[in-house]
Amino acid sequence: MSKSLISSLLSICIICSIQSAIAQEALTLSGTHFLQTGQLPKLNTCDSSGISPALMWNHIPADTKSLAITMYHIAKDGERHVYMVLYNIPASTTSIPDGVTNVGVFGSNSMNRIPAYAPPCSKGPGPKEYIITINALTQTYPVESSAAISLSQLETWMETKTISKAKLSVIYSRSAK
Repeated sequence: MSKSLISSLLSICIICSIQSAIAQEALTLSGTHFLQTGQLPKLNTCDSSGISPALMWNHIPADTKSLAITMYHIAKDGERHVYMVLYNIPASTTSIPDGVTNVGVFGSNSMNRIPAYAPPCSKGPGPKEYIITINALTQTYPVESSAAISLSQLETWMETKTISKAKLSVIYSRSAK
């Protein structure tokens, strides 16, 4: 083959790869009971049952091996309050129900340091923003001990393993008592 033919074929392959990447839809995250920038249901807070929110997602990249979901709030003092760290969710999973307990592995929340969902229990009235993320990952987290991992540990591990990520912000306003 001539060099110009090889060069032309390589250019076509590169263009096709770029077009394929552009055409691939981005990972999306939504909640069963709220929409983007919507309200976190009282059900998912300490003002009610305090169960984890039902979530669903679309457009998982084909090479995803596992998923990870986190939920946190940045307090006024800049501290991050972590309510949920859920990882090793099978790539074939497209949703979790309210109060999920049997999908993936729970890491440690920062509220009571146990491997479970901790419901937001904001101090004082007024709206607070809660950020929920999902990461599509190239690997599953190696669970080597019974110690629950923190959000910081999971984020460090995910740095080189995230294929795609989506974020959802929700608001909860606690009434004055």
